[in-house]
Amino acid sequence: MMRAVLVFVVAALLSGVVVSVFGAGRSPTIPQKPRVAVLEFDVQNGPHSVGSTAVGAMSSALVNSGRFTVYDRAQLATVLKEHKLALTGMVDPSTAVKLGKFTGVQIVICGSVESVSSHSGSSTSNGGLGGLFGKKGTVTYSTTATVTLHCKAIDAIDGSIWKEDSVEGSEIQYSAVDASSLVPKAMQEAAGKFVEQLVPPLVGAVVKVEPGKDDGYFVINLGSKRGVTERSEFRVETEGEMICDIDGTPLGYERVFICLAHPIKGGVDENMARLAPGEWRKDFLVWSWKEHRDWVAKVKRGFRVIAQPRERG
Repeated sequence: MMRAVLVFVVAALLSGVVVSVFGAGRSPTIPQKPRVAVLEFDVQNGPHSVGSTAVGAMSSALVNSGRFTVYDRAQLATVLKEHKLALTGMVDPSTAVKLGKFTGVQIVICGSVESVSSHSGSSTSNGGLGGLFGKKGTVTYSTTATVTLHCKAIDAIDGSIWKEDSVEGSEIQYSAVDASSLVPKAMQEAAGKFVEQLVPPLVGAVVKVEPGKDDGYFVINLGSKRGVTERSEFRVETEGEMICDIDGTPLGYERVFICLAHPIKGGVDENMARLAPGEWRKDFLVWSWKEHRDWVAKVKRGFRVIAQPRERG
């Protein structure tokens, strides 16, 4: 009887982890970050090596989200070898549950590389006024790599499927380069899209504003315990006009965009973070983040903040 009760309590705690991170309106419980095992991706179309590239991209996307702990690939390979499991591609739920028992992970992500394609091309401008005098225009080269991943996230406790989807990523470079060199970044984009679907975005509020032209910042009620890192990016917004249906029924308030913001250096604590507003700026084909501390004056206590994938970098 005691053993049955213990098993029930453990199962309830682990199930609580799944619900608290993926369910709506609940705070994370112990452990803060579910452990995830990423299995080797099967390759349906493309060089065999892109299977490992997909695993690396998916692992990086999970870690960068700040919401997961990724099981070490070397340790995973050892466990699979010890239990004589050769897991690649789309594994079945019962096998994922077995892996969960062997490793203690709560999530198993598996999948396949459905396609890897590339395209190269060139275009020639008319040369502007020079074209009137027989001068040739400028030739511009571009190379694009595109990948499609089919991914599945399985609950390693009960075998239920949390999410299954095909996602696409692409990378373009305006020069004549080897397309294979662009595949890793295309993989990262695709993997990032899938990870975004696994958890709802973090939503918080501005709780304090410290204005200042050169050192201004504002404080939000989200911190490292909720997955915030110095690489996190937030959208700050407030309520605008109430929108009503044709019959006058209130539909909700418009969301008014205020600014983007990043945590300042050393500004992330366990339960809060200090942010500075700014924008992404492109100089000589390179995107970089530009802080605008004076924009803090636009931000008010109570404004809503939503974590979103970084637009650049």
